[in-house]
Amino acid sequence: MSRSRKQRRELIFGIYDYAHFIVALILVVVLVLDAFGVLADASWLISNLPSYTFAVVCLLVATSFLERRITLDNIQSQQNELSTRLKELAPPSIRLRDRQEFEAPLKGFLGSAEQVDILGFSLSPVVTTYRGYLGERAKQGCRFRFLLVDPNSPAVDAGMGSVEDALHPRSTARKRAEIQSSISRLEPLLEMTNVELGFTSFALSFSLLIADPGAPYGKTQVELYGYGISPGDRPHFVLTPAHEP
Repeated sequence: MSRSRKQRRELIFGIYDYAHFIVALILVVVLVLDAFGVLADASWLISNLPSYTFAVVCLLVATSFLERRITLDNIQSQQNELSTRLKELAPPSIRLRDRQEFEAPLKGFLGSAEQVDILGFSLSPVVTTYRGYLGERAKQGCRFRFLLVDPNSPAVDAGMGSVEDALHPRSTARKRAEIQSSISRLEPLLEMTNVELGFTSFALSFSLLIADPGAPYGKTQVELYGYGISPGDRPHFVLTPAHEP
């Protein structure tokens, strides 16, 4: 988005916010004056006050919904623009794909890796679907390190889909519950000395799946989070030592 376009958009929303505030303030003042009988002589206003109040409330609700819809559409547009730019700037050897284009499922990606690092917001799909496999690999000696967002940190509120969280507070509680569920599922694995679990208070915008970090044959799968993008459509790419500058 160009700077001038961004400035115009901010100016429009600024004027809108002030107008919204002024209308709400006028309504409150009128209701207070009516409560104290100051408007007793304005019979035309008193008789129609309930209808006017209802109309103004409906107007505020409708315009608030419109502002939210415009804001969300703008965020989606910016993300699409960013995704397009990333595809244009990515080296020829790196291509953004969705989950349907995974080179291999998790088992195939890890192969015979001796060390695996997994970072993500909650890692709920991985921990739920592959818990048995992860336990088997851990018993075979593979070292696992998991890093999740601290469920008690502000990062849960500021993480992916933060605009959606602001509009639907229950989604924050749902994500916190997903993290707690992953912790509970990982607890049996943590009894083994080669399995570690850590937490971050950083609001993640991506997840990482790293097989044998530092090894010449190691590889890293990066998946990008984004507002309004379902897990199956999240763009991802794979890095290997061959991508080093």
